[in-house]
Amino acid sequence: MLHTHIDTGGYAQSHIDTVGYSQSHVDTVGYSQSHVDTVGYSQSHVDTVGYSQSHVDTVGYAQSHVDTVGYSQSHVDTVGYSQSHIDTVGYSQSHVDTVGYSQSHVDTVGYSQSHVDTVGYSQSHVDTVGYAQSHVDTVGYAQSHVDTVGYSQSHVDTVGYAQSHVDTVGYAQSHVDTVGYSQSHIDTVGYSQSHVDTVGYSQSHVDTVGYSVTRRYSRLRSVTRRYSRLRSVTRRYSRLRSVTHRYSRLRSVTHRYSRLRSVTCRYSRLCSVTRRYSRLQSHVDTVGYSVTCRYSMLHSHT
Repeated sequence: MLHTHIDTGGYAQSHIDTVGYSQSHVDTVGYSQSHVDTVGYSQSHVDTVGYSQSHVDTVGYAQSHVDTVGYSQSHVDTVGYSQSHIDTVGYSQSHVDTVGYSQSHVDTVGYSQSHVDTVGYSQSHVDTVGYAQSHVDTVGYAQSHVDTVGYSQSHVDTVGYAQSHVDTVGYAQSHVDTVGYSQSHIDTVGYSQSHVDTVGYSQSHVDTVGYSVTRRYSRLRSVTRRYSRLRSVTRRYSRLRSVTHRYSRLRSVTHRYSRLRSVTCRYSRLCSVTRRYSRLQSHVDTVGYSVTCRYSMLHSHT
């Protein structure tokens, strides 16, 4: 759960999540005050499309909290293996989203080292359309606290199903899931303020853009089949050594930063999406107990 201070499309002060939903130290499309990086590479606690005041790096490389296309053991590794808190192309343990835009610990159109997602946009600790050095990865390799094209265990999911705290294909402020099914605290394809679900199913605090959500639960069983692909994905880890060569491209990637301005245009959609919020509140109590019952399936399948 996000405990304090959430901001999105604005300025978070600390411990913030949005559009992706990190538990703390997050900002995006705005400016966080601490632990932030953007359009470059932060050392840890990264922001994107904005600028944090402290603990920040940009257009550079973060020092720790990174992993990507592999498994880190502890708070650091990139295009290699970090020691902890990292997974990608597999299942990360927390702080990850993809196929959307994460708000906290995120970099975009650049490369982050940790807390990152890839091939999409994670909501927390994630980057997109580039590679963040810390708390971010996308269309590439996340460094830590990340999952991508797979399934993380908590606080993240991407193109799959996060268990909690995930968002994607939309912008949640905290505790969100996306285009999949989170177990609790989820939002997606819109903007929930807290404890929300939509276009997916959370166990509690759920919202969904209608009542047809209960029908989508049947998809969960078919989704579990994709998990079998994860084992085959592990084979890609051997590519990590060859991936290290791609680091030289980072300098040339800096030219892509010009795209950030064009990317900001996508944020304009947030305003139009906020209109759907009125529907979310009216539909909050509609899911009922049948939804909670189906959540029991999620635990058994995941």
